Amino acid sequence: MRAAPARRFDLNWPLVYASTVAAEAVLFFLALRQAPRFHALFSWWLRRDEAFESCLTVLVTGVLIVALVKKPPRWAGVLIASSDEEDKTRLSLWLLAAHGAFLAAFGLVWLWLIQRPPLASMQPPDQARFYLWIALARLAMLSFALGALSLVKTRLSMAAAFILPALLLSLVVSNLLSMFQLFLGPPLLQATLPAAHGLLRCVFDQPVYDPASHIIGSASFSVHLWGPCSGSEGIALMLLFCCLFWFVFRDRLSFPRTFVLLPLGLAAVWLANVLRVAALVCIGTWLSPERAMGGFHANAGWLVFAALAAALALAGAKSRALGGGFLAPVLSGNASVPYLAPFFVTLLGLFAAGPATGFDALYALRVVATAAALACFWRRYRDMGWTFSWAAAGAGALAFALWPIFGGWHDADAATTRIADGLHGLPAGWRIAWLALRSAGSIIVVPLAEELAFRGYLARWLVRSDFESVAVGAYSPFAFIASSLAFGLLHQRWILGSLAGMIFAAAAMRRNRLADAVVAHMAANALLTAYVLATGNWGLWN
Repeated sequence: MRAAPARRFDLNWPLVYASTVAAEAVLFFLALRQAPRFHALFSWWLRRDEAFESCLTVLVTGVLIVALVKKPPRWAGVLIASSDEEDKTRLSLWLLAAHGAFLAAFGLVWLWLIQRPPLASMQPPDQARFYLWIALARLAMLSFALGALSLVKTRLSMAAAFILPALLLSLVVSNLLSMFQLFLGPPLLQATLPAAHGLLRCVFDQPVYDPASHIIGSASFSVHLWGPCSGSEGIALMLLFCCLFWFVFRDRLSFPRTFVLLPLGLAAVWLANVLRVAALVCIGTWLSPERAMGGFHANAGWLVFAALAAALALAGAKSRALGGGFLAPVLSGNASVPYLAPFFVTLLGLFAAGPATGFDALYALRVVATAAALACFWRRYRDMGWTFSWAAAGAGALAFALWPIFGGWHDADAATTRIADGLHGLPAGWRIAWLALRSAGSIIVVPLAEELAFRGYLARWLVRSDFESVAVGAYSPFAFIASSLAFGLLHQRWILGSLAGMIFAAAAMRRNRLADAVVAHMAANALLTAYVLATGNWGLWN
């Protein structure tokens, strides 16, 4: 008789993970007692400017969730679908070992940080190491959480196997890119300054130029440049964009020819930044300093990056010489285009406008562009059963009622002041036109574009790649949660946005009609718009 093979691993994994958590909690508590400077470091972290990281986090999380669901990696298959306990045990061992390695590196960087000079004198290299420290902490959390998920066999763990890695990896990527642009900023500024000065010499007789103080300008208007003005943020974003483009379309691109997109994109974004600096000085000199610093400086960078990224993606997808050549087959007869095109036009407008921090004078153009995209496919929308439902409108009222519960009325004072100042600076007729188009965009255009993308396409595509074979509202629990979370990440108050997305999805599920989700979304935005117009709390429109 042949003896039964011995089990290679026989560990009590819940006990292993519980012991690990307990031991690390004790070590962390003891380390905190010996490092009072940690509190100052963390306070600096909370006070930093988050616009760059927030945009990166939203972008990367959304792309990674979709990419991981579309083509799950092997570890996700083992974590979710494998019934082989030995495979899961081996994966848990590797993840626990990775957790230990990341935690050890985290501790080493921590020891270095707490011995540095006071935060008042913290230089970009020190800040970059702090970003690395945070990234290592998040990688340690990710490896530990994925290992623990292998012990829980529920639908929630299946959803978390996609959402948690996407969210934490996006935070890690944003940390690493922030670290990258901090290191790159000072040396790149030494190249940006003389290049911009050379352009200004073509239009001004004696431009102001002080490379030691990083000051450049004309006799009547000059600016002081610092790290992000060097183009380092744009270069970091272009690097991220190329990596995401290659990852999402890896099955359709021809490698290594497509790698030529990276140097082209990096060179283009740096040259565009040099032109932006020179244009900033010209606008401040010839028009007004307020227009230069308030409008052009705030929006030009995002607008240029969005245009360059779109051009690079189109070139890479269309040109066989650049490793693509798949754009025409994808667009020809693709059922997803009518659902996604209006939303991508809206998204492009958001990136062009930059972070929502104040008055957007060009909002009307975004509304008109998205409305035009909707009009292009209106024949495809006519057969979707557009009927009104009081129950759906009530669901929208419920979504609106969540605002005060989750603090949605707060944190809008600064934006309210900026929008009020912008409105007061417009003539009466233009002010009325802006408010009318802003209201129409919020109540009609944006709900249509977003519901077509999230409840009409994404929630069904997460059930089956042939999304048209899935009825509207026939969402799986994973599709319901993931599409609502993706919708929430598009908004500044992402928890509130995710809950609203769940309400809109539930409205669509009641009668299996996309129109009900649209009505619910329109009702919520109409109530919010009425409140904004009645109270003048303009910041809630951001």
